[in-house]
Amino acid sequence: MNVFSIWIFEWFLRLSRCLWTVRVVRRPDEKAGPFLYAHWHGDELLLVPTFADEGYAVMSSRSKDGEKMAGLLQRLGYQVVRGSSSRGGAGGLKGLLDAVRSGQSACFAVDGPRGPVHQVKPGIVSLAQWTGLPVYPIGVFATRKWFIPRAWNQGYYPKPFSRAVIWFGNPLRFPAEASEKEKAAFRERLRESLLDARKAAEEYAHLKRRFTLLEQRQSPIG
Repeated sequence: MNVFSIWIFEWFLRLSRCLWTVRVVRRPDEKAGPFLYAHWHGDELLLVPTFADEGYAVMSSRSKDGEKMAGLLQRLGYQVVRGSSSRGGAGGLKGLLDAVRSGQSACFAVDGPRGPVHQVKPGIVSLAQWTGLPVYPIGVFATRKWFIPRAWNQGYYPKPFSRAVIWFGNPLRFPAEASEKEKAAFRERLRESLLDARKAAEEYAHLKRRFTLLEQRQSPIG
């Protein structure tokens, strides 16, 4: 992906955001931050353009694909550090730690970069321990979408004019000192919170649609 291709994809995502109706629910006040945000890898095509230009710190892998992604994310206004759970992970976490200490909130795809899907990796636990910050699980739901064929992360692209909900769940905190068993328990707790947040986003989307249809039916004619 050359510079021109990155530019095209950037504006494709920016335009896509204008064609979706996205409702963000229960988002914490950034003035009280910084915070750590956890989400599933497959939700990124909706999340990335929605929160563009807000300066969140994110991680991109050290692979060639990661280099291209880093260029795109930087154009979209993200603070990008390089690393992953499989290559350069410690360096990536150190970069996120530095960003958080400078006052930037960090967003973390907790089941990346290679899965298994919806299984929380240890990196978010380490970051929560080092910073003492709360971790907010983010659940995402889009009413209509195209799934990416054979994608391990169940990635998708919301169809034009679809509705989406981004739901921020209750924050989780993790102690600075903990055993391996306690760390594993926290990862499972976060996984359940992420699944609950996604379910809440879906229920909210359907509930909002029912209220909208009811309002339309009750609107006076003429």
